[in-house]
Amino acid sequence: MLLRPVVTVSIPDAVETMEPSRALVDTGAENVFAADWLADFAGIDLSASHERAVVGIGGQVVEATFAEVDLRLHAPDTDQVVRWRADVAFVPQWRAPFPMVVGQVGFLDQFTATFHRGAAMLAIEEWDAFDARFEPGTLDQ
Repeated sequence: MLLRPVVTVSIPDAVETMEPSRALVDTGAENVFAADWLADFAGIDLSASHERAVVGIGGQVVEATFAEVDLRLHAPDTDQVVRWRADVAFVPQWRAPFPMVVGQVGFLDQFTATFHRGAAMLAIEEWDAFDARFEPGTLDQ
């Protein structure tokens, strides 16, 4: 069985008819990436952004346009929503199987993620949940 760790994320400014998107949680992704059509739905004008970078995503290398965006993380089977702000790299000609990929900067630096293959589960908690369980070290140790 092929398991994919996914969460449900939405862009608050998106049109009312747009459902929240399934986002792949990818520890190997440097940033939060999204299909550029999500920016269109949310009314985000990417032509106003001057931050662009060449990135590799979904088996292709493209020039992505970054925009600072409010995001919402939806808890499963509840109405609970957590909001945060992140720089999102919007990718043209998106070919990945999920409309969003959440990675190191913009997601995993905001939340504690616990992956458990045996249980086929992913838990997302507040950033300081890790500190409550373990004594964190520093990067220079």
